[in-house]
Amino acid sequence: MKPWLHILLSCFLLAACAKHEAPPPEEDMLYRVECFLQQKPDSAMQILDTLDVSVLSKKERAHYCLLQLEVLYNIRFYDTEIDSLLQVADNEFAGGDDKYFEAWSYYSKGYAYRSSPQHRWLCIDNFLKAKQSIDQCKQVDERLVRFKPTPTTEQDVIDRLKYKIYSGLGSAYGDFGYHTEAMEVLKEAEQSLSERQWFDQHCYTALMISELYLRFKEYDSSAMYLEKGFHSAEMTGDVQKLAACHSSAALNALYRYEKQKQTESEDGPQLLREAIMEEKSALRILDDQTAKFKASVIDGLAHAYFELKQYDSCIYFAQQAVDQYGLEVWKMNANMYLYKSYEALGQMDSAIWYAEKYMDSRQKYDRSGKSVAEVKDEYDRQMELQRVENEHQTNRLKLYLLIALLVIALLLLWLFVNRYRKKKEMEATVLRETQHQLQSDLETVEQHSQDLLLKRANVIYKSEEKDKLRRIMAEFEAAYPQALEKLKSAYPDLNENECTVAVLNFLGFRIKEEAALLDLSENTVAKYRSNLKKTVGSDPISAFLG
Repeated sequence: MKPWLHILLSCFLLAACAKHEAPPPEEDMLYRVECFLQQKPDSAMQILDTLDVSVLSKKERAHYCLLQLEVLYNIRFYDTEIDSLLQVADNEFAGGDDKYFEAWSYYSKGYAYRSSPQHRWLCIDNFLKAKQSIDQCKQVDERLVRFKPTPTTEQDVIDRLKYKIYSGLGSAYGDFGYHTEAMEVLKEAEQSLSERQWFDQHCYTALMISELYLRFKEYDSSAMYLEKGFHSAEMTGDVQKLAACHSSAALNALYRYEKQKQTESEDGPQLLREAIMEEKSALRILDDQTAKFKASVIDGLAHAYFELKQYDSCIYFAQQAVDQYGLEVWKMNANMYLYKSYEALGQMDSAIWYAEKYMDSRQKYDRSGKSVAEVKDEYDRQMELQRVENEHQTNRLKLYLLIALLVIALLLLWLFVNRYRKKKEMEATVLRETQHQLQSDLETVEQHSQDLLLKRANVIYKSEEKDKLRRIMAEFEAAYPQALEKLKSAYPDLNENECTVAVLNFLGFRIKEEAALLDLSENTVAKYRSNLKKTVGSDPISAFLG
């Protein structure tokens, strides 16, 4: 084999090997982490911290950032690192061909904006973009299927992210006051999650629907979805989900208490004790990693004890909320409970001190609430502008479509009329030609019949028979029935001999021959002919042959 051929084959082999080079193990590890991240976020964070990010491609680095964000969201831990992680993921996936990662990137941005009141409209906008992207997603990396601990399909992977996005969008709608829109999205997600028995995602979705039904004052429906949430939490064995169910049950009781408080119902204390029992059940099973959620539980306990007028217990839990957890909404509520509890106990120094704290946190909350209202108004304005623009685009599209249909209809009508006109013209031409041919054939037949009649009449005349005239008249009447009767009817003044002369004249007999047949003189026959010509015309019988 020639040396240059060896070199060429070697180049092909090297190119093939380079093309099919296996990805670094760190990339596979990213997909493995994604497959169990929801169940073990702490383990996922430990693995991600040990990965060598420098060997990853640009896309997989963005994938790594999304996983980091997911871990941070799961352990309820927020820091300034989130913004940079979001930026990396957004730069790589936004507007790209990979709809799965694009949807995940938008979802992460929407989730991050949930805790920022002034960015609430950005939160909803990103969730809507995520929903649009995941609805367009048709395929994912096969490793997301292969590395799953339980058998799954590509569509299942897509649908898990899809209904996660739906739940996030529904939660954002609910936080922002769009309860009807939230219910619509969450109901769709809950039904699909329940049918597939994906209990880990179904639990929180059912709890959100339960809380929405509280706002609609549909307590039976709220209790039904709360029960669904409990069932899903028990099926997963996740203590945090179970704690969330207990906290939702407490919220249900507190909400009903607030509605019944105005009517001074006797069920009020029982509802408060029910709320305390549920919140304590949630508190017992929570760990230190879930600080944000635990603060919500403690706030609920302080609220219930305050309404029961058990001020010492209220102070105990409200103090924890103030000392340990820093969100302004919980500080405001806790400071209010502390101020009013100390006031009820007669400890005015503490009451005044916490009253000042309450007013300070109240002012901060009001400013935040004003910001939220402004943002909500801006979001409503943007949505209205978008709706009007969409309506205008739809109307323009309808107008263009109507014009196109009208042009097509006119074109079809012109084609139909033109074709119909040509068809009729062709039919008329064929009919004229047919009629002309028939007329020609008829004239030929008539001429032939007339020639035959003349020959027969001539033969009879030359024969030696005695009744020649009778036979000639019989032949004529056989050839042209009723012609003689028509002549007589038209000209009743004509006598029999004159009618006979008219027939003989038509058959071509001369005056002398007619006189012999009629046994008359030639002068008499000439007179009959002259009378016929004056009365009927030169050819009296032809008009009555048809």
